[in-house]
Amino acid sequence: MRIFNSIIILCLTLICTHNVFSQYAYGTSETYHLLKNKKLIVALQEEDPETIKKLAKKPDVLQSYRQNIQQFNEYLKYAIANHWKFSTEIEYLPFSQAVRKLEQDKGATSNLLYYSYLIDEDLPNHNHQKRTWERSGIATKQCQVLVLSTSHLDLRRVSAFNAPKNMVGTLFPIGRIDQGSAIFTINHMQSQLDYLRDNEKGKMTNLYVYSKDFRKNTPELQSKTLLIPQEYMDEDFTAEEIKEYYPYPYKVCKYEEVAKAYLEKKEDIAVLELVPLNVNHGALNTVFITNAASGKLLLYERPEAGMSVMGKDVSNHALLNKKIFKKIKSLI
Repeated sequence: MRIFNSIIILCLTLICTHNVFSQYAYGTSETYHLLKNKKLIVALQEEDPETIKKLAKKPDVLQSYRQNIQQFNEYLKYAIANHWKFSTEIEYLPFSQAVRKLEQDKGATSNLLYYSYLIDEDLPNHNHQKRTWERSGIATKQCQVLVLSTSHLDLRRVSAFNAPKNMVGTLFPIGRIDQGSAIFTINHMQSQLDYLRDNEKGKMTNLYVYSKDFRKNTPELQSKTLLIPQEYMDEDFTAEEIKEYYPYPYKVCKYEEVAKAYLEKKEDIAVLELVPLNVNHGALNTVFITNAASGKLLLYERPEAGMSVMGKDVSNHALLNKKIFKKIKSLI
């Protein structure tokens, strides 16, 4: 009977996690060495001809679409120019040209940095429009990701079990792509690369391993003010209630103040971001608290396993609430 129960638990675990795209690479220090000392080709978003056709009779929407693409590229360029340190040689190209150039090179001397998405039920093409905040059990329906790789990958086919060694991927925070979230994503990718670089040889990385490894950084929160975006707060949970669970200085604020902390590289500020973790048919929000200046991870609160039941996910994570802060309190 015990053996049978163990088999059932294993099967459920595989069902729950088979389509997970972690904020950190599933790999070893080999990933870092495959990516280092190469030219960075940044794939900029470009207009999709099919989308242009569809929007031809909607000039206002078409203008917004084009502006969003231009804005996204500007956000990414700024974040790389002011925060990216992994590559010394950088070239910016439209997406299609960047992919062709990498394919010609076969990843021998170049890496490709590009935007993609894992889940997007609302916008099937270039998805840069402002998100609506979800307050349901499935916290978000969009998982947007920045990928660094020696090849262009179809992320729909990447999972915890087959993730290639030549890539790392960093997910954008929920609800937005703006200058602040672009900087967070770039900083976090570098933190990810540093983590892989410092890994002992052969040590396999996954979301369970690194959540424990970064616990040693958590005491640094004592000397920082934690910025918590108002947009992440559940409507039934107040800023005053946080005092019961978080003992250090904090401030609930508009995301504009968070973006300013990133832009000004404030060492005395920590930032709480909600980042979606792709699980089967939806996404669970995970808590990342980082140093605003460097992106150094200070605390990571992963969601409990989500599970697909008859095509519908079960999740215990949405926006910030008492349950999440109780877990944060237990990690401090």
